[in-house]
Amino acid sequence: MIIIDGHAHACGMFLNTNNVIDYMKRNNIYKIILSAGEPNSKKIYKLPYLAKIFKSSRLIYSNNLLTTIVISVSKMNRYLDQGNEKVALMAEECPEYILNTYWINPLEENCLQKMNDFLKKHSFYMLKMHQCWTKFDMDNIKFIVEWAEKNKTPIFIHLKSKDQVKKFIKLTKEYPGVTFILAHLIGIEEFDNTIGKNVYFDISCPLLHSIKMLKRAKDNFGAERILLGSDSPYGADNINLGISQLREIGMNDKEIELVSSKNIQKILGIN
Repeated sequence: MIIIDGHAHACGMFLNTNNVIDYMKRNNIYKIILSAGEPNSKKIYKLPYLAKIFKSSRLIYSNNLLTTIVISVSKMNRYLDQGNEKVALMAEECPEYILNTYWINPLEENCLQKMNDFLKKHSFYMLKMHQCWTKFDMDNIKFIVEWAEKNKTPIFIHLKSKDQVKKFIKLTKEYPGVTFILAHLIGIEEFDNTIGKNVYFDISCPLLHSIKMLKRAKDNFGAERILLGSDSPYGADNINLGISQLREIGMNDKEIELVSSKNIQKILGIN
């Protein structure tokens, strides 16, 4: 079975290309979609499996508050431009293994210009936004969504709160031509069968979402709308745990193959 890690960061075990390739070969990972991470950090976080105890998105919302504080104190969000450049260079060095994202900060007035300038030097497969790193509101990103629609670029987004999840759902219905990927099943309880087929559900960092949440995603939207990821270095063995969770909710091998590779291959147009 082909495994594509649909969401990871260029730090920890993925700090440089040699680390990435070594890890991928040891863990039978075919490709990895890489985003900027904590600058120059080798740290790998061995997180507790709290989702065994806390069954809803409240766990992730609480974790979001902690993340927001850490970013506010550390100012790591100042280094997103350098992170985007680093990941692009890693992808250019190993294009058969690494696909890069562009992490955009909607709070910057010149964010579109910066992204267009970036595209003069590099390419990328996906846009990323994260409300704990840059405190934007879903009401204020339509200009980015319209850019993504025009340029046929998927948007991967980490939402901070239930209120923002509801705004996200509304936005995805306004832009059915844009592919959205919801990080970590955040707020899955708010999604029903009115949601469009342009929305996919990332299951990276399985330590933070429960089996109940994963089953809801599978029952309501099917395996063809779920994407495997690790969120490394936040967890040491997330890909294997994620696949184990898929088996736990009763997915067969064909469905697991969709989640592990075929869905993201279709979205990104890759082999």
